[in-house]
Parts: sequence; structure tokens; C-alpha cells
Amino acid sequence: MDLQEIKIVLKPEKIERARPFSLLEEKKALDDYEKAQDSVTFAKATSAAFAEDNAMSWVFNQLEEYEIDPEFSLNDEEFDELTKDIPLEYQDFVGDARSMSHGRKLRANVLNSLENEKTLAKYGWASLPLRIAAATIDPVAIGATVLSEGVLAPAIWTTKATRLGRFFRGGLTAGATSAAIEAYLVSQNQIKDPYDILYAAGGGMILGGATSSIFGKASTQNYEKAGAKFANDASKAQASDVAQSMKDNGIEGVGAMENPMSRPIQMDEMRRGSDDRIEDAQGASHSTFGKIRFDMVGQLKSSKIATSRKLADLLAEDAVDPGQITADLIKTTETKATTARFTRVYDDSYTKWAKSLSINYAAREFGKSKKDFGVLVADEIELPGSTTNPHIVNAANAFRKEMATMLNKAKKANVRGFDDIPENPTYFAHLWDNAKFSEIRQKYGKDVIPDLLSSSLIRANPNMDADIAKAIGKGMYKNIVKRSMGMDAGLSRMFSTSQREVLKEVLEEEELLNSAQIESLLNQIHTKPEKGMPRTRRRLNFDIETTVEARGQVISIKDLMNRNTEEVFNIYVNQVVGKTALARKGILSDSDFQKRLDDIVEEGRGLGVDATGDVEKLNVLYQLISGRPSPKVSDPSALGNRLARLLLDYSFIRVMNQVGFAQVAELGNAVSIDGVTGLLRVLPEFKSMLKRVRNGEIEDSVINDIEAFTGIGADRLIHNAVNKYDPEDMLAKGRGGILNNIVDKGLNVVQPLKRITADISLMAQVTLALERAAARIATQQLVDLSFGIKSINFARLGKGTRQQDIARRMKSLGLDDAMSQRVFDQIRENAVLAPSGFFGNSRKVRRINLEQWADEDARDAFVFAISRWTRQSIQQNDVGNLNIHMTGTLGKILTQFRTFMLVSYAKQFLHNINRRDFAAFQGMMYSVLFGGLAYTLQTHVNSIGRDDKELFLEDRLSITEIGKAAFQRAGWFSLFPAGIDTARSLAGEDPMFAYGRTTGLASNLFRGIPLVDLVDNASRVVVGGSRVLFNDEYQWSRGQQRALNSLVFFQNAMGIKNVLNRTLEGLPTNAKLQY
Repeated sequence: MDLQEIKIVLKPEKIERARPFSLLEEKKALDDYEKAQDSVTFAKATSAAFAEDNAMSWVFNQLEEYEIDPEFSLNDEEFDELTKDIPLEYQDFVGDARSMSHGRKLRANVLNSLENEKTLAKYGWASLPLRIAAATIDPVAIGATVLSEGVLAPAIWTTKATRLGRFFRGGLTAGATSAAIEAYLVSQNQIKDPYDILYAAGGGMILGGATSSIFGKASTQNYEKAGAKFANDASKAQASDVAQSMKDNGIEGVGAMENPMSRPIQMDEMRRGSDDRIEDAQGASHSTFGKIRFDMVGQLKSSKIATSRKLADLLAEDAVDPGQITADLIKTTETKATTARFTRVYDDSYTKWAKSLSINYAAREFGKSKKDFGVLVADEIELPGSTTNPHIVNAANAFRKEMATMLNKAKKANVRGFDDIPENPTYFAHLWDNAKFSEIRQKYGKDVIPDLLSSSLIRANPNMDADIAKAIGKGMYKNIVKRSMGMDAGLSRMFSTSQREVLKEVLEEEELLNSAQIESLLNQIHTKPEKGMPRTRRRLNFDIETTVEARGQVISIKDLMNRNTEEVFNIYVNQVVGKTALARKGILSDSDFQKRLDDIVEEGRGLGVDATGDVEKLNVLYQLISGRPSPKVSDPSALGNRLARLLLDYSFIRVMNQVGFAQVAELGNAVSIDGVTGLLRVLPEFKSMLKRVRNGEIEDSVINDIEAFTGIGADRLIHNAVNKYDPEDMLAKGRGGILNNIVDKGLNVVQPLKRITADISLMAQVTLALERAAARIATQQLVDLSFGIKSINFARLGKGTRQQDIARRMKSLGLDDAMSQRVFDQIRENAVLAPSGFFGNSRKVRRINLEQWADEDARDAFVFAISRWTRQSIQQNDVGNLNIHMTGTLGKILTQFRTFMLVSYAKQFLHNINRRDFAAFQGMMYSVLFGGLAYTLQTHVNSIGRDDKELFLEDRLSITEIGKAAFQRAGWFSLFPAGIDTARSLAGEDPMFAYGRTTGLASNLFRGIPLVDLVDNASRVVVGGSRVLFNDEYQWSRGQQRALNSLVFFQNAMGIKNVLNRTLEGLPTNAKLQY
């Protein structure tokens, strides 16, 4: 769609169509623009720049009070008065009016702004540095510099002044030219919009900088094309903004955007053959900043297909503009809470059991004793009383308790097939072991396992037809091997349901039998009723005690299963809690989800839109939430995929041993929840945030409650600090054979080593403390709101009332007005408060007493709100925040240790821009401050043991390097450092952000890939080592020694790195021959 082909219909009689500028008009405009530059004085241009671009001018402009009329609605006369002589595209301001006097104030602002823009446009390209200066010479920038005692000075002043070196020098010219010409055209023909100026400048600057940095000379043709696309996207966004704003304020005739090049879409045609779900989805919200987002939810909510947008909104978290509680948030929160409760008891029981047998620490962590313990617990679960050991019994009871809880929640959510399952304390989930499948197949032939499965079915279901049992056995075997995963919800449901319809659905989904066989089987186990009697309902049973003999050996069903209780529990939780979360959002089964995908394809067909991309992304989200591997991983058990995981794990323990320093910057985001005061209020609890007392309980009652219901702060306990979004890590096992066994052993060895890295890097401890601090501050905020204590952090400057600000923030936490009041009511009824001490009359929450909340729905809403707030503040990567390719093996390799950075682009940078409130500003400012402080401390630590310590510190701790590292480590600065340094590398220039990464890896996008770094360093060691071996005169260099050191486990851990620094002493800077 061309820029001028958009129309915005506000009133039928006011329809206008913008006409494209001709080449002659553009040439004349350029000539006029050059002449007009002389008509504006420097003082006048400076005044206009400060009025438009200095934050304080807008703050003071908003201080004037105005009348608020809750019932205010514009009539035609008032609309005409407010919009007189104002171009159509600028008339969106009337949607913000809260009274007529407020509307007149807004009208005056628009007219002043238009006059300023005309002035700056006439002043030409020189207006751009004035605007930069206006934005820079600002109390906000000055405040950041003062608070950081100069840490931020180079980033705020020097870096802005130099425009990030050559990368921006080329772009500045292109951006200024594009913006100036565009601005002059706006001043002469006001059909155009300020968005055009902004995007023309941005497009010119980005593409101009990249092109000039790489090729040295700008390409005007590329600028024009990029600028046209930027302007087109900007106009679409503005049209949507105006239409939505007017619609929200009750003005008729809102919002039509048309594309004359496309055939009109008739609603009757679109709906032909579609069901109510398609019609209901038509109001689904669009993505905020969707055109510049690459996360799955951001892309899906930008789709033209309404059913795609609605389903994405149900499934996964929107990083930029979160709304309703999603299935992924429910699943993540309850999985962590459930696993934490179980693991606390299970690990304690295992440790006591192992100590009672005098098993030492090394054997407990690296040996097979924990697996042996898990098998004993499984036996006790299935056969209560099989042991008298209290530690085994205790672990088995913890398993039973959580399994019963999950079953009840699944029933309550109406998960298909769970409603008629009785609680069974001896139930142990069937988890198939692919390695055992492969081993038995290789030893005894491919028919042994299908025959064993068939025999088990016949033994458990005597009336079953032998041919049907054989068909099911072959189908089960094929599906288990094909999926390369230990447990499947479909096969589990097949043996747990007594409902004819559910069993039929599973048999069809699994493609185990043909239609005739399915009907025959259903009739066998669901016998027809005799006269006056109800139909008999029985389950399809499975006898795990069945055995067969093969080549003189007895093989049982149990030989095919994973009997490790801990592994089975973790996988079962991941899948069943996922299914429960999906059911709570209305998706009751796989077939139910497939129907929704069919809706999307059908709606897309009616719209003339290809739905393939939407379906693929939604399927990835669904599978991950369901606890299954991403479809982007073709076969998790394949040797190549498992070898890739081993290399990823090796890279983790090789370079991630100082990552705790990087996380300190997120303390700024915790401050953003309730300011510095909020942080100071929780300082007395920091001791309990960092440790546990001997009985395993947290000292602070509030944190204890929060962890029990959300799992916040339990990542280290459940070993989740290093295992995120990789269900295939739990599910996939090797298929036997020498190479697979080697990889399996390697993976088993590195798992405890990863936990060691998480500890010695301080990642686990810092994350634990930050999450608990953020959760407690957030809880205190909700308590304060419940009791009417004022908070300024929710307010947008000059926008809305306090109640509107609070409602907006509550909505972002998934709480509408009604649910917010229910939560506040429960807090007032159950919370225990005490005087805060140093903070006037404020009161500090001592107990939240979640167990006592009578309103369970309100408790759930509170729990999910705290979980979301904490995950947003102390960034956790939700599945919807990822790009689809990041869920595949190759994507994980290419983005290893960059996932946080890539996600923070939407979750922090765009999110904060969208919020535009004081809390967002606080978080951005303080994260830069703490990032700089952490970099300074880390650099001092790493200097210990260096023979060039003084030079090292002088180079790394210059004010410029500290400033750059401070911004680089602030999450909201995101991918910009990597992008800039990649462009500079292509241009043959040195990186700008060379020292900021805690891993020591390169900052550019290619050389900073851990696998690339590994190959590079390994090749340097091999080449240099071979020369040393075969040439006595060749001298080993510092660079080669650093490459060798980098291959060692924990090589950059504090202490180890300092010792390795000593190995560099006496070595030359470059390798050379000795003469």
C-alpha cells in the first residue's frame, strides 16, 4: 500500500484522499526547502527544537490543570471547533480530551507543535543537531550522569556527540536529508504526518550508517526504497492509532484503511463455511510495534488473520503489551511451584538415604546412586510397603501428594480424558526409555518389542481381538520411537480414560487402528447394555508385569521403561501441567487445538492470506507448552542433535563462570517496581533471600508463601537455572551404540558441572536474590494499593488520573477492574501488616497468608500477577518471546548466550517505550548505573594475577569504556551493541563494545557465537602446538596460551582465571621464531 493511499474516515462528509507527490513537486520542494533555510534564525530554530524535543518542556506544558468530565463526549459542533484548521491526520488528539477545556488545551499544543515543526523544517538539516542537543541537554540525562558519579557521562554525552563513530556518520547525512525534505513537504502539504518525518529520518540513518560503514559511500536509491517502506509502515500505524482512539471514545464512522490494489473483502464471503470461533475472534487485538518485532507472539499478533491473533493471545506472553493471563504463564508458574515442592522433599530424602549408606558427595553427584534411589522409590509407589526405609517412603509420599494435586487440577480444568480417572496412590506414569528400546531391538530383533506390547494388552484385556492387539502394539512401538520422547500424553490417555469418545479420539490421533478396527475395539471394551441396564464403561488396560522370552532371555515391560522417579515426575509435570494450563484457556485436547488451526487456515483462505507461517508458529508454541520438543527439532534423540546439546553444555561450563556480574544490572528493574524506597524496605529480608534455615523453610513468611505458590526463587533448588525451554533434554535418550553411549555419558557428566557453573558464577545466587526481592516488592505494591497508599510509579507524565494509571498497570498484570478489587479484598482480609519503621506511616506486609484466601480465583490471579511482574522485571524468557528459529538446534547454537539479549529487545526496550511511565524510566536509568558498577568490579577482580595489571585497568576502566559497558549490560540496550559491532567488523573497523560481555566472547554477532569461538581457539592451539612440536625455534605466544586456557572447564571462574593469568608471564605478544 502506498503512503498516500490510506484514508482515515472520521466523519463521512470529511473524507479526503491523499495524492502522491509527483517528481516535479518533489524537485520543487527540494529547491524551495533550500531557499527556505535562510528565513529562520538560529535562535528561533533552537527555541523550536527545545519546545519539541526536550522532555522538561513537555512536563511543564502538562502541569496546567484542566477539568475532567467522566461523561464527556464530543458532539459535531465541538468536534468542528477543536479540529478547525488542523490537518486530518493531526486530529487524533481529540480522542485524548477529557473535557472541552482539556480539548482546547490539546488543540493549542497541536497548533504550537505544527508551527515548531514548520520552523525546524525550514531550518534544514541543521535542525537535526539542534534536536539532538535539546534531547541531550536535559535534566533526565544530567540526572543520570550525576547519580552515576560520571559513570554514564561518555555514553550520554561523548557517544551521542560522536554518533557512535563512522557507523553513524554516514547515516546522519542520509537521515538528515531524508527528514529535512520530508519535513518541508509536510510543512507545505499537511496531509502528511509527523510519523513520516520520524521514520524517514530513522530509515535514512539506519541504512545510511550501515551502508556507509560497509562500503564507504551511501546508496541514494537504497535510501529512497527503505524510506518509502518506513513511511508506509508509519502511516499504517498512525491510521490504526487514530481509528482505535476514536472508536474507544465513542465517535462514529471510525477507521477504514483501504488498499486499492487489493480486492475488497466481503464479510459474507469471509465467513462462508466458518464457525463461531472465527466470528468471535474478529476483535482480537493487534501487536504493539508488530512491524519491528521478531518474537513469535509479536509476529502472530500482527497477522491479518484474527483467529491467529486470538489464539496467540491465549497461548503465550506478549513481551511488549501483556494482557490476559496466558497458558504459558499458568504452565510456567505452576510447573515451578509443583516441582519445587516435590524436589525439596525428594532431594532431602535422597541426601539422607545416601548418607545413611556412607555414599560420599562425589558419588552422590556424579555416580548412579540417585538413579538407584529413584528406582527404589518407584517400587515403593507401585507396591506400598515394599520397603521400610523412611527416606524412600518419604519421597514416595511426596510423589503421591503432588500427583493427586495435579490430577485434581486437571479434572477441574476439564482436560479431555482426566475427568473419570480415580485417584490412585500406586500409579506410576509409564515413561518409555528409548535407549532400552534400541538395545533390545539390536539384541533380539525388531519384532520382540511389538510382540511384548501386544501380549501385555491381551493379558490385561482378555476379550481383545489378537489382530487388534497386534496392530496397537506395532503402532505404539512406531510412535514411541518416532517421537523420540519418553512419555506421550496421547498414549497415557489411551490407558487412563473410560470414555468411549476420548479413547476413539486418541486411537485416531495416534493412527493406531483403521476405522473398522477402532469400532471393533470400542465394542469389545464398551459392551452394549442389556435391557434396562446402563452401558458398561471399562478402560483399555496395560499389564506392566508381562514378559516374553527371546533367545533364552526373559524381557519384561518394565525393561522398556524409565523407573527413575525424579525424571518421570519432571516429565509428567511438564506435560500434564501444560495440558491443564491449555485447558484453562479452553484448549482441551490435541484435536481441539487442531480445530483451531483449521479455523485459521479457513479464515486465511477467505482473506486470501497464506496461513502457513501462523500455523507453524502456533504449533511450536503449543508443543512447547504441552511439554513436548519443538517441531523445529526434527529428532531429539538423533546423534547430531544430542552432540549439539553436549557442545552447548560444554560452552556453558567453559565461559559462563562470571555471568552473575551481568545480572547485577537487573537490580535496576527491581528498583523500577517501587523505586529506591521499595528496595530499601526489603533490605532486612535479604539475608533470608540468600539462604535457607536448616528445616528448609525460608525465614521470611511472605517470600515463603510466594515461593510455595509461584516457584519464584526456586530455580536453583529445581536445577532450572541452567535448563530452560529444552524439554527434549529431559525426554530424548540415546538409541544405543558406541557413539550414542559416549554422548550419553558426556551429557550425564556435564549436568552437575553446569550446576557448579551456576553457583561459582554467582548466577544462581544473584538470580535467586533478585527474583525474591522483586516478588516481595511487587507484593508490597499490591498491598499498598489495597490499603490506598499512593504510588507515583504507575503514572505517565501528564496522562490520565491516578485510578486510570493503576487500572492500566493492573491490566498489564492480567487483572481487570473486577478481579483487582477481589484481590484487594482478599489482601485486606488476610494480610498481616506492621509499621515500616523508617518510612513514615507506611506499613510493611509481614504475612500474605495465601492458604487462607477464601476466593481461590482471586488467589490464582494474585499468584499469576506476581509471577508475571517478577518475570518481566528480572527477565525470564517465555516461549512466546522467542523467535521460532531459536527453538531449533541450529538456532540454539547461533543464539547461545544471546537469547537474553534478543528477548530483551521486546521485553525491555519496546516494553518500556510502550509504557512511557516513571517506573520504566527508573528501570532504564538504574540498570545502566548498576551495569557500570558491576563491570568496574568484575574488571578489578579479573586484573588480579596479570603482569600487566596497571595497563589492563587503565585501558578497561577509562570513563569511555565504563560508559559503553554500562549501556551494553543494561537489558533495554539489547541487541544494539552487537549490531553496531557487527557492522563495524564488516567495515574493517575495531569493535566499539569489545569488553562488555562477561563471557569474554566477541561482541559481534558471528564471532561471538560460542561454537565459533571454540573452533577458532582450538584451531589456534592445534596449529601453534604442531609448530612447537616440529620447530624448536618457534616460540609460543600469549594469544595462543589464552586460546589454550579458554578450552578448560571453568577457565574464567574467579580464582581459576587469576591463576591462569600467571601462565601468560614471560610469553611474547605474538608467536615468533627464536634466533
